[in-house]
Amino acid sequence: MKKYIQRLKNIDNLIQTQETGSPKELAKKMNMSERMIYRYLHNLRGLGAPISYNYEKRSYMYTDNVFLKVAFEYEKKKTV
Repeated sequence: MKKYIQRLKNIDNLIQTQETGSPKELAKKMNMSERMIYRYLHNLRGLGAPISYNYEKRSYMYTDNVFLKVAFEYEKKKTV
């Protein structure tokens, strides 16, 4: 799970800076298969991320001002 979250953060950073390149280039940058890249993008979109591909810039980009926030919260159970 830790690796998955780190990959999401790295992909998010490349999308924010519009430096993903093509899907094939992004896969190479992330040391992943192109198929895995499409899965991660699909999952980000499923979380509501407005992602599109800009052919002029040759990069994925967000079409709205968004950022990825990953958090884990917990509370200790109160013992009686």
